[in-house]
Amino acid sequence: MNMKRSIFILLTIFHLLPAGFLSQAQSVVAISQETTNLPVIPKSLDKYKVIDTSLFTITYEVKIMVDTNKPDDIQEDLLVLQIGKHISKSYSQFLFQADSINTEAIKNGLATSPIFQGIVPPIEVYRNYPEHENTVRYRTFANGPTFLYSEDKIKFEWKILPVTKKYLTYTCQKATTTFRGRNYEAWFTSEIPFSEGPYKFTGLPGLILQIQDTEGHYAYNCTGIKKEKQVNEIKMWTWKYDPTTREKLNAFLKRIHDNPIDFFSASG
Repeated sequence: MNMKRSIFILLTIFHLLPAGFLSQAQSVVAISQETTNLPVIPKSLDKYKVIDTSLFTITYEVKIMVDTNKPDDIQEDLLVLQIGKHISKSYSQFLFQADSINTEAIKNGLATSPIFQGIVPPIEVYRNYPEHENTVRYRTFANGPTFLYSEDKIKFEWKILPVTKKYLTYTCQKATTTFRGRNYEAWFTSEIPFSEGPYKFTGLPGLILQIQDTEGHYAYNCTGIKKEKQVNEIKMWTWKYDPTTREKLNAFLKRIHDNPIDFFSASG
């Protein structure tokens, strides 16, 4: 990357940072992979490997409260869940669209690719890949490293309650669980008999259509269910990855949050 391009990217990133980010953000909900405040640069989607074929594609509206002092300032995204025969994949539709535009720009020979204006969780979750494990890919700020780690498939302890409701024409049943210090309420339907859900949530006898934590910081609401009639491949992009662990990645993100000015100065 040439010097002019690097300067342009840094100036753009500082322009896109949320107000007050470079001073302090002590009121954030949590320093985690889901509450990113940093924009990323779109990547190319021209190289990949096919790991499964999607049977159903589910979309969820995602709302995340990043700052408890600003409860109306909600970070929004559209999450896509591809359910395959063996593997499922969750990813940001908004970021995928930005990557697609960037890929076309590169094919057309544009010198500078578009900068993604949104701020969404730059995370992809591949469940049961490899078998009995989750593989997580996380993209860091700007053209920073893309991290990759694996973890054992999470065994949620669900409590299924005798409470039902209708949602998107489906009969749903309520269930509760605790995940990394937060209490969650979910609504699942056995009418779609896949033990799947958004992000890392799974383990119920049916598809999770809604799930949110009891404090209202995280919410996933299904907006569409599509049964595939044509081949829709589940792809994993073959970018350069830096192997890590979930704990090391969270520590890396905390360092960015705690000392953003020093971090950006060192990165520049």
